[in-house]
Amino acid sequence: MHRQNCTDACQDNVVPSPEVALREMLDSQQRSLERHFSEVQHARSLFSEIVEQLAVARVGEPDPAQATVLNGSAEISRALEEAVGLARSEVIGMHPGIPISPERLAEGRVRNKKLLDRGVAMRSMHLTAMLRTSFGPAHLRDLESAGANVRIAAVLPARLVIADRRVALVSTPSMEQAGSALRLECGAFLEILTRFFDHLWDHEAVPLTPAVEGAVEGEDEVDEESGGDRLTGREQALLRLMAKGLKDEAIARDLGVSPRTLRRLIADLMRRLDCESRFQAGVEATARGWLDAAPHD
Repeated sequence: MHRQNCTDACQDNVVPSPEVALREMLDSQQRSLERHFSEVQHARSLFSEIVEQLAVARVGEPDPAQATVLNGSAEISRALEEAVGLARSEVIGMHPGIPISPERLAEGRVRNKKLLDRGVAMRSMHLTAMLRTSFGPAHLRDLESAGANVRIAAVLPARLVIADRRVALVSTPSMEQAGSALRLECGAFLEILTRFFDHLWDHEAVPLTPAVEGAVEGEDEVDEESGGDRLTGREQALLRLMAKGLKDEAIARDLGVSPRTLRRLIADLMRRLDCESRFQAGVEATARGWLDAAPHD
């Protein structure tokens, strides 16, 4: 199989020795580990700072953390309407999971328009999966035309809405399965959630227009002329989630696709890599430098 990182001997149609091939694979693995170590160090520094802030808050006399568990869609909707209705400066949110129906999107559009008409700023992150529905691109364009700042990400870990950095509604996938969400009012926790959102906004999400144009132009497909050596953002996210050993259900939820679509994506990826196991696929993808590459969409 042709590898992206070949020696001069390989380029001259000379099969490299096992020692050379092994050295190339180890070098690639070392580069990947060095990159991941740098990311871990950055994350450790960030969380150390957060822990210090929480420790200072405990030593002082902050307002007690106010957390309310919301049960059922009606209760969650009322809390969301209240939080957004009282917002005066900015509402930020990220929306993972399977794209919701056009009817529910229409309800949200009414709420968002009222908010934007009051002059409240809005930043909204949505999954790439929204661009693959018949109604998603138009909905997001309408939201942007109304004055919201919209970005697209391949993976979003939790559903989150923060109003004026004062109140937050957050739910994890397990909470959503139970029909629950959490309403938070606490300066320290809200700062953590806001910084988390800002990090994803700055480093993981892309502006709406290029993402929509890429989807329309078919950039999510394999580039045959390059030998299939280009990864889309969703493919790279899929590889990383597989490398973490997540179950298919969790991977499908994070990517915002159905289990059936996920099985097709994995099968396509394994076929491109000419692999029979996920472990083998991870090794092959690392050797090709695919996990080191920037996402395409």
